[in-house]
Amino acid sequence: MRRLVLNPLHELMEAIRKIESGDTAYRIPEKTTSSEFERLNTQFNRSVEQLAGMRMEIYEAQLENERTRVSYLTQQMQPHFVLNTLNLIYSMEPEEYDLIQSTIMCLSNYYRYVAHITDPQVALGAELNHVENYFKLQQTRYPGMFFYEIECPENLREQMIPPIVIQTFAENTIKHSLIPGRENRIWIQIEETPEKQLHVLIRDSGNGYPPEVLAQIQCYQQTRKKQPNLGMGIQNTIERLRLIYKGQEKLYFSNQPQGGAQVDFYFPIREGGEHEAHRSVDFTLYSSLSPDAGAGGGHHGFDHRDGDV
Repeated sequence: MRRLVLNPLHELMEAIRKIESGDTAYRIPEKTTSSEFERLNTQFNRSVEQLAGMRMEIYEAQLENERTRVSYLTQQMQPHFVLNTLNLIYSMEPEEYDLIQSTIMCLSNYYRYVAHITDPQVALGAELNHVENYFKLQQTRYPGMFFYEIECPENLREQMIPPIVIQTFAENTIKHSLIPGRENRIWIQIEETPEKQLHVLIRDSGNGYPPEVLAQIQCYQQTRKKQPNLGMGIQNTIERLRLIYKGQEKLYFSNQPQGGAQVDFYFPIREGGEHEAHRSVDFTLYSSLSPDAGAGGGHHGFDHRDGDV
């Protein structure tokens, strides 16, 4: 158990601390361990190398665009999210080896997706697979606290969208909408509008956006001035979409009449095949409706969220 799980966990946590402290040249040494940790270490090193490489490739003519790209990739490294997940694995009992293994695989899949992002567009199906993988990790951390539905017509899953956009708002719902003691739900719905736009709707059953947050979002959308009390994830995503679509995108933030936050965004439909590195299982509906879905022992819950979206 120590050789296969505990020692590799300590090495990964130490690597994250070194990266956080500014030692971006550090890499996890290659050594024989469990296949799950070998994949996870490989994906971690690849993510760090890609981030370092991107910082070196910024040219003056592309400065604004590249800074935004580096910003969102840096955000996706999410050291606090990784440390919390590793602490979760560390807290599991030895007899929960299957859960340990599946959680490590989800974390590896998370970094595999992020590390392979090289194009400004990915297939919608690949992004939704990534979001579901993220939800599975969070259901292990917060057993029984939330359930989700992801609906996407089969004919839309090959449509191309910017990566990490849907995940940013999925993270936002986890961090700000979960209410202890209540059955929390998250819905992601995709449709094509009569105007041939891709409509992505994300809503939750929480308390909704505070009025001051909605005001700050509106101010940033109108002025592009950074709002110090607004999460950088939302601001970076708004800016990325502006750079990509040149004003053809639409984003609306609101509260539902019955309660809960809602985000609607519209993209021009762009034809294209799915990126080979992101090819995965076909689907039309991902859901977690069973109260037992993703549930583990009650000791796996955490009282804090991962950083600031």
